[in-house]
Amino acid sequence: MNMHMNATPEPMIAARRQPRSPKKGDARIHHRGLLCLVLAVSLHANAALETINYLGDTVVKDTDSGLMWLQDANLSNTTMNWTDAKDWAEALDYAGYTDWRLPSAGLLNPDDPGSAYDGSADSGYNITRARAELAHLYNGVLGNSSKYNADGSESGTWSWPGNNGPFVDVVSTYWLAEEFAPDTTLAWHFYATNGVQDASLKAAGNLVGAWAVRDVAAVPLPGALTLFGTALVGLLGFRAAATSFVIR
Repeated sequence: MNMHMNATPEPMIAARRQPRSPKKGDARIHHRGLLCLVLAVSLHANAALETINYLGDTVVKDTDSGLMWLQDANLSNTTMNWTDAKDWAEALDYAGYTDWRLPSAGLLNPDDPGSAYDGSADSGYNITRARAELAHLYNGVLGNSSKYNADGSESGTWSWPGNNGPFVDVVSTYWLAEEFAPDTTLAWHFYATNGVQDASLKAAGNLVGAWAVRDVAAVPLPGALTLFGTALVGLLGFRAAATSFVIR
């Protein structure tokens, strides 16, 4: 299992109208319109990524996983080796927070990591499990295709750059938090260029990007939920009042 990879990674394997009298079906039409409004607000409430400005700094909260990411995926504006990247993230003071870190590889078997195309191993393509934080964000939440399909065939929808959503300045490769346990001269990283998680040398000459993340509670969006509740109450109230003018 050759994990020494630097350049191109391949895994181991208006007119105003006069009011009119209500007609038959009006209540049903308005009921349906309000229902669409409620559904739209509900979808917004469940949106995974919420962009927030804190103290002049912009972050993106993944409300499903309970993680907060830097919106600027290249805030450091440089590449660095693994040790420097880890130190940079842990020393970061941004948006009023000082508990930033590198994203986790979410390893299943750290002492004997395997490789697969279908996302079922620690190394490889199509990894979307939540604990593999950057792979989950890029492949899962943002919906980017890996270079290879789960069966090992080359993907026809793979491209770089991919969908970056609300994030800016996404670079090709990022360090992850963990060392490669079988050989600690290596550390885990994620290639955004082709959606693969793998490991490479931590050495000073191997310089790649750093994207910091922090843990927050996975809670719903308060504003969206308030609007959803208001719309729902309005819908129920309208449904009750509608019976007074429906023409049968």
